[in-house]
Amino acid sequence: MPAAAPRPVTEYLSRTARAQQAMAAQGIAALLLISEPDVRYFTGFLTRFWESPTRPWFLVLPATGAPVAVIPAIGADLMGQSWVTDIRCWDAPDYADDGVGLLAETLVELVPPGGRIGVPLEPSLVLGPGRMMVQEENIVIREDRVEWLTPRARQDLPELEWDP
Repeated sequence: MPAAAPRPVTEYLSRTARAQQAMAAQGIAALLLISEPDVRYFTGFLTRFWESPTRPWFLVLPATGAPVAVIPAIGADLMGQSWVTDIRCWDAPDYADDGVGLLAETLVELVPPGGRIGVPLEPSLVLGPGRMMVQEENIVIREDRVEWLTPRARQDLPELEWDP
């Protein structure tokens, strides 16, 4: 199965530009995308890796510029067939944090201090009022902060602020 859907790169550039315009209107510094349909919509990345939910796959869409893929190394070659050029990988499985540290570093790099990160809500991720879980990866975003739930996430990760 090809890694990229058969659409011209201009389509993904247009989708990215429209999203970034909407983000600017809402004061959002980056979108954190974690689901297969969201990642595919912005990149064309199509793979059977999504059938195994044991590894997280992240796409960060900054306020300006191209998306950044934060994915397990096993998917780097396939993601490289899409239009995305900034592909950051970790060797999975990494039971210490399984990419969460790399994601945090990427967000700190791309989001200015006090910047807002948008995360699409999916019904399966809502944990209650003001709480949701990102993927199944030990991150809970609350109305006033981000919590790292388990020892899998390193204790020295930067704290991300979230303002709904």
